[in-house]
Amino acid sequence: MEYKCSYPDCQEDAFWECSCSGNLKNCDTHSRTHSKEKQCLTKYVKNYYMELLTKKYQNALNRLESDSIKLAQEMINEVNICLRNNFDTIKSVKQKIKELVFNDSKDQAEILTDFANSLFIMRRYKKDFVLSVEKLLGFKKYFDKDDLVSEYHEDEFEFENVTTFEEAFSKIIEIKKDLKESYEKNKILVEEFDVVRHNLVLENEEFKLENFELKNELYKLKVTLSNYDKVSEEFNSNTTENLIGEINIDNFSTLLLEKKKELIARMDFKDFSRDFIYKKWFIYQINLTTIKDHIFICDKLSRLYVLCR
Repeated sequence: MEYKCSYPDCQEDAFWECSCSGNLKNCDTHSRTHSKEKQCLTKYVKNYYMELLTKKYQNALNRLESDSIKLAQEMINEVNICLRNNFDTIKSVKQKIKELVFNDSKDQAEILTDFANSLFIMRRYKKDFVLSVEKLLGFKKYFDKDDLVSEYHEDEFEFENVTTFEEAFSKIIEIKKDLKESYEKNKILVEEFDVVRHNLVLENEEFKLENFELKNELYKLKVTLSNYDKVSEEFNSNTTENLIGEINIDNFSTLLLEKKKELIARMDFKDFSRDFIYKKWFIYQINLTTIKDHIFICDKLSRLYVLCR
């Protein structure tokens, strides 16, 4: 709340209030000028202004007063809680002593009694408590200092540090919570991974077994085919030899040309199947020698071919 002169560009304090409409406030110089121009009355309001200003600044301490009451009440509550805990402890120890006495355990009951007698709480260093209370609740020392502005800035800096610490602590709590959630998620993922890995191991073992069985079947098949090839070769060889032994040259000469070609192909004469069967060379005549290992072939141009086995 500031009272400034109503005249433009005047920054002087206005402690004179006129009786005109609006109750304009002016400084000493402009108040006299205004009064002469408007023929109005003026009233000195500096004391009223000072009273309002005083109340404004005093009201700023109401929060501090309220906080002091709240903090003191919290501290009193803590003291009462500690006192109630002491009463509960004493009651519990008394009951325990009674049970020990009735159970013929007087020695243990005496130990508890001696220990209780050794606790002289009135001899404790109460000054520490007083200093703690003064440090937590009191603020008189700050207002007693001459250099209050410097002390204010130091306290403000300390408050900022406390605020920063509280924010950091809150962040740490949040981080711990996030870490806990991440740990639980990772734990689930690890369990799922173990299940998948176990299944893969089982599938791999099954694959190895199936692969072994396939290799075994393949080996048996190869052996069977090899034996079949050997038997087939022996059969073909024996068949060819038997066929050659059974052929009669006179009868051969009476066979049709196509039948001769079929027999010669079965007798495996060199290049016969390649040239005269697949390439379809023209054959005019085929003659078999007496030793049955050579044949004479004549084409349509009377060219003679001699083939052997």
